[in-house]
Amino acid sequence: ITWTATDSIGNTVTAQQTVKVIPMIDFSPSQTIAEGATVTINLSLNGNAADYPVTIPYTVQGTSENPDDHNAESGEIQIESGTTGSLQISTQSDEIWEGDETIEIIMGSPTNAIRGAVTAHTITVKEENIAPVVNIVILQGGKSVTTIPADGGEVKLIANISDPNTNDTHSFDWTQTNNSLTPNEGFQASSFSFNPSLLSEGLYNIAVTVTDTGEGNLTGSADNLIRIISSAPELSTEEDTDKDGISDAEEGLEDSDKDRIPDYQDAVPEPNHLPATENVTILQTEPGLNMALGKIAFASGKIAAEVSMENIAKQGNSNATDYNYQYPSGIFDFEIKGLAASASMKIVLPQTAAIPANAIYRKYFSLTGWETFLEDANNSLASALGKLGICPAPGDASYTQGLTEGHFCVQLTIEDGGANDTDGEANGVVKDPGGVAVEVIPVPVITLTKLSSPTSFNDGEGEKVILRFNLNSDSTDAELHQLTIQAAGTMNEVADIGNVSLYRDDNKNGIPEAVELVATGKYTNDNGSLKLTLPHPYQLPVGETHFLITYQF
Repeated sequence: ITWTATDSIGNTVTAQQTVKVIPMIDFSPSQTIAEGATVTINLSLNGNAADYPVTIPYTVQGTSENPDDHNAESGEIQIESGTTGSLQISTQSDEIWEGDETIEIIMGSPTNAIRGAVTAHTITVKEENIAPVVNIVILQGGKSVTTIPADGGEVKLIANISDPNTNDTHSFDWTQTNNSLTPNEGFQASSFSFNPSLLSEGLYNIAVTVTDTGEGNLTGSADNLIRIISSAPELSTEEDTDKDGISDAEEGLEDSDKDRIPDYQDAVPEPNHLPATENVTILQTEPGLNMALGKIAFASGKIAAEVSMENIAKQGNSNATDYNYQYPSGIFDFEIKGLAASASMKIVLPQTAAIPANAIYRKYFSLTGWETFLEDANNSLASALGKLGICPAPGDASYTQGLTEGHFCVQLTIEDGGANDTDGEANGVVKDPGGVAVEVIPVPVITLTKLSSPTSFNDGEGEKVILRFNLNSDSTDAELHQLTIQAAGTMNEVADIGNVSLYRDDNKNGIPEAVELVATGKYTNDNGSLKLTLPHPYQLPVGETHFLITYQF
């Protein structure tokens, strides 16, 4: 930072200050492996370090023992450059049934970095067969893509398998893929190639199921979306749409972080981050997970997760509108992949306005419509003060339970396959179109109807009803606090009228009764107005309430 000071006669002096931003470091998500396998544990910094090396001490705990079960020992990991580091651990296979065992790697206090939210990594070692984990790699012209020009050449889908049981072989089934896509290799190969040139513009679902040869023939599945466009846009070598210092032509339609936003439009390269709005506020999830646009945002051609009710409706959803709620900070549509099946994970949503009073979180389900976020042991809502567009990382200690009025940051904890995962499956993928909502209370509609009343009076007659009317309310949300009447005519209201009284005519007999009196007053000006104020507000019921106004002659 360069500081400059100038005095009143123009003398200027400058000084420089160096500010070092210390990155946070987190473990990748916990994992399950087979006995006898070698496993890699990854760590990631959320930005480059100001000083290297970054040293991360760790200790080994758990129910599995060294050296009988594994070779892990407490020590330290060093990151000499960049933002990633790793640790490899080998496990031992034996003939003794020991059930599930764990190896826990616990992070100590690092040097040149600080601990993030994920400070422990648990390896669960199983002796039985484990289902394979699969994801789909999408390539066109050898580059990872999700938006595909129809004239851009052959597309290749590859089922990328992770199976802890190293002796297993696998069979493949692509038949749940959109039937407009025809594979060159057939539906039982490990890859699926097709020519997009005859396809119409739009979204296409791709899906594969993988079955292993281990005990029980366990399966893993994955699905994804691709968007076909008629032709690639003409990208300039002079323009830089995402302002990342690389020209649009150089970045092109490649989707390096697989978030369904082409690189030339994507200024957020971290896989666990996603643009929330087009002015690049950031959704965050835990390191090691992958965040992408949800189906509605992707189909709507968005380059950020924020969507509208209209976007939802245009996808053919008749129950898109949440009539009784409004969303002051928008609706966000995203997907997260890479977590263990049935695990819970955290997502941070920056709000475009402070959380209002009485806020809740609402979610959209394509079959049932809008529902309120369900909290339980594995699902929760939290918030942090933060600042407009700037939020602490997931799991930060500043998040407190509930949605606090005035806070700018919301943290969701969602269980894979739980009540808040809109795909309804424990498949390592969480889907969540939703947002912070407040209930819309409709303005009550009140109508006044004049009823028949006497039209002539004699001086000295005493108290007489001069007006009968009813108020008709369409809800119980209306309160009567005050009634104003306006006088006109040749009579002098100050000299000729004593008390003016308002009665609630509960028995509807048109007769003023003492128990029905609700307010009194006197005119202070001829042809003036008179405000009759109720000492206690009266909540109008649904339907008619009858009233009387009397003059004292």
